[in-house]
Amino acid sequence: MVRRRQPNAAGDTVDKLTGLPDRQQLDTFLSAALEQARYPSERFVLLLITIDNLRDINEIYGPDHGDYVLRTIGGRLSKLMGPNADVARYEGAEFAVLCRRVSTIEAAQQICDHIFIALADPVTVGSDAVPVIGYIGGTLSHDRQLNPTTVVREARLAVTEAREDGPGGCFIRDFTSRSWLNFEVTPERIRKAFEEDEFRVVYQPIVSPSQGNMVGFEALLRWRWLDPTSGTKLIPASAFLSVLRRTSLAVPVSSWVAERACRQVKIWSNLTPGAPDYFVAVNLAASQLTDRAFVGSIVAAYEAAGLPPEHLVLDVTENALRHNRRVLWPKLRELKKRGVRLALDDFGTGYSTLSSIRELSLDLLRIPRSFVQGLGMSEEDTTIVRNVVRLAQELQIAPCAQGVEEAEQAQQLVEMDCPLAQGFYFGRPELAEQLERRLRARCAS
Repeated sequence: MVRRRQPNAAGDTVDKLTGLPDRQQLDTFLSAALEQARYPSERFVLLLITIDNLRDINEIYGPDHGDYVLRTIGGRLSKLMGPNADVARYEGAEFAVLCRRVSTIEAAQQICDHIFIALADPVTVGSDAVPVIGYIGGTLSHDRQLNPTTVVREARLAVTEAREDGPGGCFIRDFTSRSWLNFEVTPERIRKAFEEDEFRVVYQPIVSPSQGNMVGFEALLRWRWLDPTSGTKLIPASAFLSVLRRTSLAVPVSSWVAERACRQVKIWSNLTPGAPDYFVAVNLAASQLTDRAFVGSIVAAYEAAGLPPEHLVLDVTENALRHNRRVLWPKLRELKKRGVRLALDDFGTGYSTLSSIRELSLDLLRIPRSFVQGLGMSEEDTTIVRNVVRLAQELQIAPCAQGVEEAEQAQQLVEMDCPLAQGFYFGRPELAEQLERRLRARCAS
């Protein structure tokens, strides 16, 4: 059965300009979320989206056009989030999004990525296409002792930190692991971390939903930091990637991840005589794609490990494909000729076209978490996922559903005959030595 929250029910208070719930109603939503948040699985994230250039738009085009921009952005956010989140206009140039059952900073960051994509298209004002500049600050929480005012205050602090990254900045605070939130990320500290071998690669299983067995892994970057008060922590990449990408280490670190991942998956494929030929998916940084040595570094990574090229999958985002097409596409085609597989990440959230899929002969199509989370709850999301799976299969591309967190979602993917999936329901990202114990146990059985 598809479950849907009915907005604007009796007693709701609505912002007159946008038709969205207002600040008072958001406080009601937050109070309910805090009351329900008794377990880590029921954590929620509150995101505040600030439109930074609204004042400029008002001064140049007039307040009526500024109001039109706000209505447009409010509509985009409502359409993007669907029935699985509460979207409100908090005040002035600020919107709020409350997403329940978001348990990690990585999941919250992924939602932010989708929001930035929704903001990316300029708003037509008169004859001009006006860009929208925004920042996102958020707080992840499940502490019942908090109140809505405290949660909003933490989100506002996160917006302040997001501004430091410039336009498009994003920062998520976590009430339950605050010890590293004050960890200052600087280019110098990143350089030292790389030199002193503080970076780690973790691996999240990619499975066959119908059989439940692991067939591959996604390699993800983490920073192993020694917290003087509470010991060693693995800091998620979302906490330092924005700084890393502005340094000269972005390409070396990305190449290092590819090398480690290829070597590790080759080891796992030789674990026992009956071990399957696993594949590994590696995310490509935008700066890596345009680097002159890009193709050579990827070839060197799988050749040094002795990994067949078809067991390496390179994840490319839709927006990366949109830019530097003349430079980028020939490199991807060269790797395809060598046998490396290509995946389009978060299909349907950016600027891809069906012609792009055809011209690059993609091998995998990743269905974003924002759609998968709606399986069984949103009729629209369920229809979208079903049709993307069908489209991919008819194009002889393997669809892979991301962000699967519940048994109901997994079962729907089985019924849709989706061959690949990943998410916390199947397994969290783990260090190689932790995951290897599970693999050995499975091979032994």
